[in-house]
Amino acid sequence: MNNNSILCSPRETFFLILVLMTNRIFTNFPIIHNRVSGTGASLSAAISVVIALLLIYFIAAKFFVSGNENIISKTERIFGKVGKFILSLGLVAYLFISSFYQLTEITDFARLTAFPTAPFSFIAGFFAVAAAIGALSGAKALFRTSGYIVIAFGASLLILLSSALFQSDFTNLFPILGTGYVNVFKSGFAGTTMFSDIILLFVLKPSFTTVKSARRTLLTASAVALSFAFLLSLAYTAKIPYPVSSEEHFPTFLLLKEAYFGRFFQRTDAMFLFSSSIFGMFSLSLNIFLISRIFKQTFGIKQRYKTIIPTVIILYCIAITSFRFSVPFMIYSGAIAALVFLFAILPYRKEKITSNES
Repeated sequence: MNNNSILCSPRETFFLILVLMTNRIFTNFPIIHNRVSGTGASLSAAISVVIALLLIYFIAAKFFVSGNENIISKTERIFGKVGKFILSLGLVAYLFISSFYQLTEITDFARLTAFPTAPFSFIAGFFAVAAAIGALSGAKALFRTSGYIVIAFGASLLILLSSALFQSDFTNLFPILGTGYVNVFKSGFAGTTMFSDIILLFVLKPSFTTVKSARRTLLTASAVALSFAFLLSLAYTAKIPYPVSSEEHFPTFLLLKEAYFGRFFQRTDAMFLFSSSIFGMFSLSLNIFLISRIFKQTFGIKQRYKTIIPTVIILYCIAITSFRFSVPFMIYSGAIAALVFLFAILPYRKEKITSNES
């Protein structure tokens, strides 16, 4: 097997893609559609989904054409060591930004949902330690648990969304163009960056025996993840009338307050909090593991703890201050990361993909 690819089954890769593309569903990020587009948020979300799917289709067609190398190895082969270092530093910076946003958002969500009087530093410390343990466990442990975590989170999210949709007033979706077609399309393009973490899959570059298998897994998992994002926007817009929907934070939290399945099934919030917390820990662990992997491949630091522990400590120390990344900043950082990634893969040429089974 190539040293720069990781052997994991198509099933494990499928769940990893779902993690990378849904890790911002319970954050403040999805609110961008309602704040910009108003009642046109669902149409704006649909535009985001279509654009994201087209870009992922292009990535699948372009990336899975040569060898079993990850993007860092391919960049070094095409652009040399300078290109490799620039890309690696850019990926580390983006991973740090994404991890910091993930840590602060999941902590705020947990406080808002269940621990309003608990100190932020205590809850953030809990998530940071859990993420460090997960990252130190290595790739095999992360891959093997990904399926259980994603299924639990997906099931609780579907329960929440089904409750919201069945009890919604769909007149809240009109006028369909909301605050105007310009804002709808602007929000649609901006919302695409919600899924920009998909580029991190190609740092791992899971090994596949055929191009067809790789593309099918990527496109299928992406379609499922994008469906979740669209359903969340649809349920939130239909359930919460405008302008309230544009003024609140954490769409999933507001939907939790509205969910109702009868008097004998009233703890939807507890179930969703548990699954989203585990999901957030896993997503953060995966990001931190990827940082250690880049340092290993680019800078030769083989011991994971030498990069994982300092990274977690820095993330936690900044998180307990008042500093935060805003949604517009995350949109710009995601767009820049995606553009750099697309630029890096444009020179790829078709080569024979050899099997990793040996």
